Amino acid sequence: MSNTNNIKNMKLYFLQPNSDQIRSIAKIIKEHDKGITTIALIINSEKYDKKLFDEFRIIKNYKDLPEDGLIIPGGAISTRWLLENRNIQLYNCCMSQNNLIVFDKEKFFNYCKKMGFPIPKTYSSINDIKNGDFPIFYKQKFEKGGGKRGVVHNEKELLTIKDDSLVYQEYIETKGTYGVGFIANNGELLCSYSHFEEFSYPKSGGSAVLIRPFFDERLIENTRNILKSIGYSGWGLAEYKFNEKTGEYVIMEINSKFWASCELAFRNEPQFFKYLFGIEKKKETINGLIYFDRALLSGVSQVLKILPYLFKYKVVINEISIKSILYSLFPEKVKIYFQIFKNR
Repeated sequence: MSNTNNIKNMKLYFLQPNSDQIRSIAKIIKEHDKGITTIALIINSEKYDKKLFDEFRIIKNYKDLPEDGLIIPGGAISTRWLLENRNIQLYNCCMSQNNLIVFDKEKFFNYCKKMGFPIPKTYSSINDIKNGDFPIFYKQKFEKGGGKRGVVHNEKELLTIKDDSLVYQEYIETKGTYGVGFIANNGELLCSYSHFEEFSYPKSGGSAVLIRPFFDERLIENTRNILKSIGYSGWGLAEYKFNEKTGEYVIMEINSKFWASCELAFRNEPQFFKYLFGIEKKKETINGLIYFDRALLSGVSQVLKILPYLFKYKVVINEISIKSILYSLFPEKVKIYFQIFKNR
């Protein structure tokens, strides 16, 4: 792990500046260190929050990057592009190109199976899926951020989403998802923070709607073993489901990027900001986070489920639009309308 010069008074350039993770990081930086200049890098009229950034700069593409500061990628698109071209160096943390293995979900699952790490039953082809295997969870084979994911309950539904770009797995029906945010160096786990994602958008699994701290040493140990096996260097999030049939946490994926709900870990565990940005921040005690804009996109039923927690947990509102409000009230009609509009 290579240490750069102290980044006080340096420039931090943010790719995908409107992503939830970058918004969270920029917000915390502004709260704890006024001497750092935050700059949003804009491609193709990307949105950004003027309150969170000191400046913005328009670039043509990811090749057109400044060299007078640190480049901080947001989601999977910018992180993967940078890794395909170089390692990503932040303050005292370097993300290695070796991490590209986890972007290929199929290759990653095959590796975990070979090494004996618990994974959901995975199908190489939809032809291998039998009637007794449903429900089936599907997601994209290669991490691109967002993309198709969901659950199908029978062969008829399966055929409607048949796509060579997807990977298919058994659907583990236990509630919620468990996550371990981490920083590692050459396979050594340097710091971590674990959580339970009780509600998600989309509901089958995606970004957190309600997330709270959770600790089980088995999650940390599983993550440590996987990272050591890969020789992982950098930051990321390991996601698990609990399989009640086997009593095991099964690894769903490792996101080699800043994750959409990183704010909980970054506020409650100061070590993250020390390694990533050289910022000495105070430890906070956040009992949980509610992403209200994601709850709206999930529909009225999801909004009603989180109401009892509104005064218990910290509420994060990144962007509430007319679309998200309408979506919560009339999800199917709004979905059809925007699909028609998109195809015009």
